[in-house]
Amino acid sequence: MVGSNEVKISINKSKTITIKYKRNKKSEIFNPINNPVNKSLDKLIKKNIAKKNIKRKYNSNIVREPKQNDTELPLGVSIITLVNRQKYINNIFKNYERQSYKSKELILIINKNIKTDVWKERANSSENVKIFQVPKEKNLLYRFNLGLKQAKYDTIARFDDKDFYASDYLINSVNVFKNTDADIVEKTKYYIYFKNRKILAIKKFGVENSYTKYLNGPTILFKKNIYDNLIKNSLTSLELNKSNTSIKIYSNDRNGYACVMEEDDLLKDCIVIAKTDDYTGV
Repeated sequence: MVGSNEVKISINKSKTITIKYKRNKKSEIFNPINNPVNKSLDKLIKKNIAKKNIKRKYNSNIVREPKQNDTELPLGVSIITLVNRQKYINNIFKNYERQSYKSKELILIINKNIKTDVWKERANSSENVKIFQVPKEKNLLYRFNLGLKQAKYDTIARFDDKDFYASDYLINSVNVFKNTDADIVEKTKYYIYFKNRKILAIKKFGVENSYTKYLNGPTILFKKNIYDNLIKNSLTSLELNKSNTSIKIYSNDRNGYACVMEEDDLLKDCIVIAKTDDYTGV
C-alpha cells in the first residue's frame, strides 16, 4: 500500500493526462501540451509524480514489489561514473550520497585534463570513493574497463555524470535484479528534463516492467561475469552482443531517474509533462 489514496496516471494518444484516485474513484483530466504552465498541473505533478505517491505495477509472475526491509540487501554495488566535465562534480556526489542503499562504492574515472584536487577534497567528505585519472584520448571502453577492474563488488551500476538518480533508485534496481532471472536491469522508458527550456517529459519509446533487447547505458546494473557478452562501443555506449541470445535484459519502471539534457533535439520523441524548475520528484 503506497498511501491512503493511491493514484494512477495515464497518458493517451492525444497526450492528455488522466489522474484516477482509487479511494474516492474520482478522476482529473489535464492537457499539459496546450497549457504547460497550468498551476494546477504543476502542483499535481510535484505532488503525485513522485514515486512515493504512485503504486508501481510489477508483473507478479516475474518480480515482487520491493519491501521496506529490503533497504539493507547484502548485495554490494560498485557505481562507475566516467567524468568528462568539471561542472558536474556536485551532481555526481549528490547522486551517490543520496542513495539509501548502503552497500555501495563510487568509482570515478576522470580525464587527465581535469584537476583532481577539488575531487579528492570533495571525496573526503563522502565514503568509499575511488578516483582514477586517464588520458583524455582514452575511449569509453578503456575507461569503463578500468573502473570494472577497480570495483570491489561483483554487481556494477553505471551512473551518468549529468543525470538525476533518486534516493531509492539503487534499491529498486537491485530488488528487480534479485527477483527476476535478468542478467541486466535498466530503464528504456524514462523521464527527460530539457534544462534550457525547463521542460519535463517522458520518452515515448521503450518498455516498463518487461524484458527487452535494448540497452540504456546510464541506467544499467549487471554482474561482472556477463560483461564479456557486451559489445563495447568505444565512442558512445555499451550494446548487447547480438550473437548471445541467452542474456536477459529487464527494463524497470520509469521512476527514480531523469536524463538531463541541455539540447532539445530529443524533444520530438517525448511526451511533455510540465514546464517546471524541479524534476527531482520523478
